[in-house]
Amino acid sequence: MLGTLGIGVADISNKPVCGRRIDLELFKAADVMRSPVLTLMSRQSLHLLAQILLDTPHSGFPVIETNQETGDEVAYGLITRSLSIIIIIIILIIIIIIILTIRS
Repeated sequence: MLGTLGIGVADISNKPVCGRRIDLELFKAADVMRSPVLTLMSRQSLHLLAQILLDTPHSGFPVIETNQETGDEVAYGLITRSLSIIIIIIILIIIIIIILTIRS
């Protein structure tokens, strides 16, 4: 699945668990995480992502979307700290390349 900035996030929907399929759209992120749950929306600002990485030691973050019909926040996937850092580095490199291209 494509998430923030078109980067793939782990798809956790309808995966077999102990031989059974579970419809994870029935669960909220708060149902499967300890409180307080620190979640990211499927479309999140780069600034907020960087701030969360600086402020927390968490190694991964559930990615959620708002169900258009019910308004509930449902689990969409998971993004790890390391993938988040890679995303930020790639975006910074792209920004530097754009700036250097404009200046030349």
